[in-house]
Amino acid sequence: MSSMARMAAVTATTALAAMALPAAAQAVTVTVTGDDGNPLAIDPAAPPTIRNVSVVAQSTVARTEAASFRSQVIAPDGAPASTVTGCRDSRYSPNATNYVDYRGNGAYRVVLELFSDTACTKPKGTGTYPYAVAAGVAIGQPEGPLMTRPANSFSIHQHQFAFNANPGTSAYEIRYARNGVIGPDGAISGPSKEGYRDSTSGAAVVRFDAPGDWVIVARAQSGQYFTPWSAPVQVRVLAPFDLTSVTFPDSRGPKYRLKGAVREKAAAGRRVTISLAKGRRGGKFKRIGRPKVRRNGTFVLRFKVRRVGRYRLRYTYKGNASVARGRVVQGIRIRSRRI
Repeated sequence: MSSMARMAAVTATTALAAMALPAAAQAVTVTVTGDDGNPLAIDPAAPPTIRNVSVVAQSTVARTEAASFRSQVIAPDGAPASTVTGCRDSRYSPNATNYVDYRGNGAYRVVLELFSDTACTKPKGTGTYPYAVAAGVAIGQPEGPLMTRPANSFSIHQHQFAFNANPGTSAYEIRYARNGVIGPDGAISGPSKEGYRDSTSGAAVVRFDAPGDWVIVARAQSGQYFTPWSAPVQVRVLAPFDLTSVTFPDSRGPKYRLKGAVREKAAAGRRVTISLAKGRRGGKFKRIGRPKVRRNGTFVLRFKVRRVGRYRLRYTYKGNASVARGRVVQGIRIRSRRI
């Protein structure tokens, strides 16, 4: 049997633990890279759990324990997570280093083969040093609904979410979808948009281009393997209430017909309260009508003004499931023949 096959076949059983190295205090030490980037000692009786996916395993064997040794790291699926080190003569090379590939979450183990000769040909015993990897990311839940864009603007907001990154990786996949459904694997079923992690702030950045219920998930990547998808974050997104146009097609007063159009057609079905006040500022608003927003986003109101001069029209919308409550004030001038 080759040395590679022999190392992969080692299992962390109780029987194997009985074969492990003598319990001399500092004769053998094995460490892996902890979440803070520093070496973390492995106690086989209490295996540590880490999130780091960029692990370096360091093994140190004293001459009193073995003339030579070699090491390898085995992944949760039983496949090698590192190459086998060369034979180390403990007189001159008491340290061995394994660079560990992330192969998913689960139980990893550093396996030491000890030999009584300096050429690694006479087995003396095998030691197993287990540790677990529980890597993953998390996205912060925002408070309350978010807006697609500022009022009176076509520019879509870039929203930043708190993001708990994973030690040892800088590659992340962030996915989000409107009315998204989470599948059995934790991913969004069907089409989704892709966000990104801002390298400066560390936040997850997404852009919601339509009102509705959105869902966001993320995961980290190391090599060809990914961490599990994060817990989904549900976000309620609203569009602002604003107007694209208001027209007064009448050629004469004192009766006028006002026609307005809201930017978001999703405002349809609710009423807009329209009030009128005298002057450019100050003055009390008086309600003159409550037209309903039509399916095409327009509304119509007929009203009467007998005196000429400057006025202010106020449009108030109480909001619905897709459009936020809002208010728009417009200055107008009433002349003898037209507005």
